[in-house]
Amino acid sequence: MHETDTIESLISGALDILGSFGVPVGDMTDRMRTRTATSFLALADMRRGKPWSDVSDVTTSALGTRDIIRYVNKHLGESRSAGSYDDVRRKDLRPLVRMGIVVESMPDSSPNNPSRGYGLSADHGRVARSYGTKRWGRDLAELSSRRGTQGDAPGGRAVKKLPVDVPGRAQLLMSLGRHSELHKLVIEEMLPRFCHGSEVLYVGDARQRRLLMDDGKLAALNFRIGSGLLPDVIAYSKDRNVLYLIEAVHSSNPFSPARRREMGSLGRECRAGISYISAFRSRQAFKRFAAEIAWETDVWIADEPDHVIRFNGGSAIGPHGG
Repeated sequence: MHETDTIESLISGALDILGSFGVPVGDMTDRMRTRTATSFLALADMRRGKPWSDVSDVTTSALGTRDIIRYVNKHLGESRSAGSYDDVRRKDLRPLVRMGIVVESMPDSSPNNPSRGYGLSADHGRVARSYGTKRWGRDLAELSSRRGTQGDAPGGRAVKKLPVDVPGRAQLLMSLGRHSELHKLVIEEMLPRFCHGSEVLYVGDARQRRLLMDDGKLAALNFRIGSGLLPDVIAYSKDRNVLYLIEAVHSSNPFSPARRREMGSLGRECRAGISYISAFRSRQAFKRFAAEIAWETDVWIADEPDHVIRFNGGSAIGPHGG
């Protein structure tokens, strides 16, 4: 069994596990790898002297972002600022949440709810507990099979999927859930109304981070795709030469000023203009995040699909027709 008698061995093991789960740790900076690994270890309640068989998951433990900072500072040799909790949520946990490795204990609560927490998914926690044993390869293969299979679950039971009609492409089958339902509305309702015959180039899913990915066309547009921080949906209008970056906001991550800057860095040399869109299911959902929305972005609300809200400081106020 892999030893965990030093912080270095813990971090090395965590990165090995995360890489095996499909996290692009090789694309990260050294500091980002350490941050991601130590945040993962905090959620797993792994510190020196504990065997990997003791990994915790969301069924037994959930930590808030401030709790994670306290844990990594106390047990894992970090010295993070108490005020950096938003970086934990946006940078450390976001890619892991996107991939279904980390789940929220209270997904329908406000991002500012102090009771809200994160933990490893039960499936990923179970597999992590076999790390360093003879079962590791088998358990990892079974997990990969379940995440990559659209048809059957273990035991022969059919897995229900959410069908999404993508113009010009084969129908997508997404994991069931409210987040996926909003993806479907974005693709089937918003894009035809506002994105001018655009072609979908990327769709992320909770179980398959790159459920749809047209690497060639994104590369041809000079849009960087290697960071693992892509938005939920990317579409491109050839007629308007606009790349639409769309966040389907269920429980976190609208286009805030920081998120807009982050995506802007990926598109700095893009050959198309970039449009940033935060999509919400209802006005009530939008109200929870209204103060976070960045200027020079747009908001679409699925319950009122024929309208957009423009956070645009460059256009003059004027009359509307009708």
